Amino acid sequence: MARITIESQGSEGRGDRGENEVAARTRETANLVQQLPKEVVASFALPDAKARALRLEERRNEILVGVQPLLSWIERRRPPGTADPVIRRLYDVTAEAVACAGSDIPQYAGGKISRPTGPLSPGVKRTATLVVMALLVADQLRDWAGDIEVEEGPETRAGRTVGGVSGKRENGPLTPRESRDKWIYGECRRGTPYQTIANRLKKKPKKWPLIESVNGIKRAAERYAERHSLAKPPARQCGRPPS
Repeated sequence: MARITIESQGSEGRGDRGENEVAARTRETANLVQQLPKEVVASFALPDAKARALRLEERRNEILVGVQPLLSWIERRRPPGTADPVIRRLYDVTAEAVACAGSDIPQYAGGKISRPTGPLSPGVKRTATLVVMALLVADQLRDWAGDIEVEEGPETRAGRTVGGVSGKRENGPLTPRESRDKWIYGECRRGTPYQTIANRLKKKPKKWPLIESVNGIKRAAERYAERHSLAKPPARQCGRPPS
């Protein structure tokens, strides 16, 4: 079984280019994770279950190796243990992909999805669950890539947080993502429902990266609070938004 070992890397000698490469590789890994269900289906071009499982095991190893730079970044920039959920989710989703590939799923024979003529097999249902898992994990990896781009971008490096708390910049403009997250965090603190925030975000500057899901809004606020050592946004939001 593949194992993840976080390799400590000093920040000395690592500039914007190095961290941008970490962000780019994290996005590449996220894309590989999101493609896992399609790769499971494609693997059924092979009639042998062991051969299919081996193909997905190779992809699993690639993903677990590809996430190493991100894990190292988290270890340097976040409290101890922050990387543990990232590792656990990657283990779970990649292991599930291997298991699906090794299952008996007649609807995927030949590496293509055939139109069902009867009840769906347990393997099809399991792969459907994998689709949801892969999307969630991929989105979380992209969130981390966004954090790296915000925290290690030239604007942020040129104007560090004053006192490490307030989120104010000594100089230089905020990046579009940081401006967006700051606004989202403020709305959350006001008690604006997450779905309302998502709807209002569509009318904000087009350069702001769009978030359409409630979970995405919540994660953006939580990440902003974490970056600036601010109070966490409310865990639950009830009632109508303030006028």
